[in-house]
Amino acid sequence: EDEEAVEYFKLALSIFEQKLGTHIDTANVLDSLASIFQSRDELDKSHRYLERALALKRAILGNDNIDVSDTLYLIGKVQAKSGDEDSLLTFKEVLRIRKKLQGKDSLGV
Repeated sequence: EDEEAVEYFKLALSIFEQKLGTHIDTANVLDSLASIFQSRDELDKSHRYLERALALKRAILGNDNIDVSDTLYLIGKVQAKSGDEDSLLTFKEVLRIRKKLQGKDSLGV
């Protein structure tokens, strides 16, 4: 089932990249592909898709946006799972963005 989902998401990604280019829907498809690869412990693939999604989201939404922090959080999880010490820096960036946008007392922080 996962492989079929991957193929459909890759097809959607190809269409979105051709038709939409730099668009939030393209970034969301990249996030979805990354989630599948993370669930299969294919962390390098997951990380590559997340980095592409992050670049698109930053280009569209700027650095300080909840959607950007959500993708950064997923990157931090992949980094932590793979033993990458940079995960701490990534999670600190997520926290900084969420505090700025939601306030330090928000449940989303």
